[in-house]
Amino acid sequence: MHGGDAPINQVQLAGTLLLFSLVMLLSSRALGFRFSAADQAAVLHLWRYVGHLMGVDPGLLPATTTDAWRLYWLEATTEFLPDEDSRQLARALMNAAAPLLLTPRWKNSTRARRALTNYLFAYSRLVLGRRNADFLGAPDNTFYRAAVIGTAATIFVAESTRRLIPGATGLCERLGQRRRTTMVRRLIREQHGDRFHSRYDAQDDPLIETAHP
Repeated sequence: MHGGDAPINQVQLAGTLLLFSLVMLLSSRALGFRFSAADQAAVLHLWRYVGHLMGVDPGLLPATTTDAWRLYWLEATTEFLPDEDSRQLARALMNAAAPLLLTPRWKNSTRARRALTNYLFAYSRLVLGRRNADFLGAPDNTFYRAAVIGTAATIFVAESTRRLIPGATGLCERLGQRRRTTMVRRLIREQHGDRFHSRYDAQDDPLIETAHP
């Protein structure tokens, strides 16, 4: 370990996996998306494997939705209690999100950045609930709250239609994958992402060289 680095404990590692699996599914459903039982099982399986690679204790890796909910409520009563650091982190994340998500055409537009930030805050209030959102300092804007609800209704109708039309799901998956690939490539280009993890090369780290001659 370097300097003040310390390993993350098992409970918080497991909680992070829940945020990317169970909570991701819940927040997506709140925005109108619909998932089959097989889809949900696949998401949990993926993040169970990620947890295995990260070294999370097997007893903390939920295998089913019931397991995930049980662990979620245990975490909620102990680890998910927000504090002042949570408020500062929430504000920093929200201020950083818009510049990352906006395409180059809108990235320098103050109005576009403010609108997207307010929209994301409104969406966060829907997912977090009023009490947590108020504590984290998320503004409550009626217009953007209505915009999020309108988005959710539109997506729900589109998702319901998708499930009825043969081949629509496959088409949506291909289009979604294409958009994700485009976004990831743009972010790597804009953020000068290190795709080969060269900065972690052991040859450049005297501490690792000493530990592993």
